[in-house]
Amino acid sequence: MNINNLKIDFNLSKNSWEVKSPFGEILECFEQEFDAHEWSKQNYDYL
Repeated sequence: MNINNLKIDFNLSKNSWEVKSPFGEILECFEQEFDAHEWSKQNYDYL
């Protein structure tokens, strides 16, 4: 999933979601229960 160049990936080995910048830098990390869609609605009103 991409949000204005941010990338949200599920990391199977860590069992968590990672929010990455366009440069591959990990900005935030969430446990598996993390709802990427809910998070994006709360953090990015224009989605």
